[in-house]
Amino acid sequence: HKVLESELKILYTAITRARVNIFVAEEDMKAAQPMYNYFLRRGAVETVDKNSKDISSRTNIFKENDCPSEAWLMRGTMFLRHVENLSLDQSKIQYLRLAKKCFLKCGDITKVNKIDAE
Repeated sequence: HKVLESELKILYTAITRARVNIFVAEEDMKAAQPMYNYFLRRGAVETVDKNSKDISSRTNIFKENDCPSEAWLMRGTMFLRHVENLSLDQSKIQYLRLAKKCFLKCGDITKVNKIDAE
């Protein structure tokens, strides 16, 4: 009981402090299956290839038709603001790709072109 309580506290902290995404890794699929199914039913989980290094190609920020253009614009703007606080070039590139993906979804070609220029 104590171990589960401790792990749930860590999970709660990760979920409430995450800025963009939460990545949960588990090697024992049998142990992970109940929680995976729980999150899957709620549309809150996506399985990714562990060998992929490109975060933007494996990130599903919103479900395809769940979100209006304004939400995509807000999320893209949030990613751009996040870029301003980063010092590592690789992280900046990943967040710029995420922002571009959002701006493409909302149809803001001006912002897409601005990102391409950087």
